[in-house]
Amino acid sequence: MKEPKLKNFNSPFNGSLLVGPNDGCSHPGILLLHGSEGGGFPASKCSAIRLASEGYVVLAYSYFGSKDGLTGPRETLADIEIQNVLDALIWLKKSELVGGKKVALDGTSRGGELALISASIAFSKLKNFDSLDAIAVHSPGNKVWGPWNHDWIDTRCWLSDMPSSYEEYLANSDQFTWNPKCGPDPRSLPENLRYAWKWQNVPLIEGDRIEVENIRCPIFISQGLKDTVWPAQQSLDIEKILIQNKLIHEVAFYENDDHGLCLESSYDRQKRLLSFYEKYLIRVG
Repeated sequence: MKEPKLKNFNSPFNGSLLVGPNDGCSHPGILLLHGSEGGGFPASKCSAIRLASEGYVVLAYSYFGSKDGLTGPRETLADIEIQNVLDALIWLKKSELVGGKKVALDGTSRGGELALISASIAFSKLKNFDSLDAIAVHSPGNKVWGPWNHDWIDTRCWLSDMPSSYEEYLANSDQFTWNPKCGPDPRSLPENLRYAWKWQNVPLIEGDRIEVENIRCPIFISQGLKDTVWPAQQSLDIEKILIQNKLIHEVAFYENDDHGLCLESSYDRQKRLLSFYEKYLIRVG
């Protein structure tokens, strides 16, 4: 099968990439949410191009760090408004490129957490919400996590020993010395940077469970079960809730893989993901 010629289209969202087949036709859409590396890191844009080559219109939405490339000082993942994600989703579905066809949310790591939070809120808080038809997440969170900045785990950003976590630094800050070349001292973060997500300007509480049972569309979950970055138990707990609530879902768990899947597992996941999208975004009924 010949891959379609692709085109980068103009996007109204700063730092985001909008790409799809250049054939003058409308296609199902995918809103891609990157992880804590930030929207400027090339991984999500590579994923967008790969999915677009399969016939989808893909918006690689940059919700923070559009200029970051894992070089400091980096932007902090904080104060992200969920409504902005939903606005982007609604815009994509209504755009001429999608033309009302089905749309999915696709998120990895913190982007997976954000996808589940956004969908849970949309289906439970917005009346007659119909702008989301499927979700795919890799190594997602099952609860609300706090702010994050990769500088906090960069040894170059510490003039002393590096704390094992942001929480340890806040609790025992007199034992550690921050390097001001990496931007503001984490202790001095303003109030709006002390939480990751907000809904209509109200911060979401760190530690609260994401109510995935609210989601009314099929969900695909993948996870390396030896993930050393993001606890694999989170995905297992999400699956239990989906089963208990008899919600449509598919899983791809890889027994020996870490946060990033090995080549063989990555290839298998891609096949399963494309099959999932074909089933729920392309087929009718």
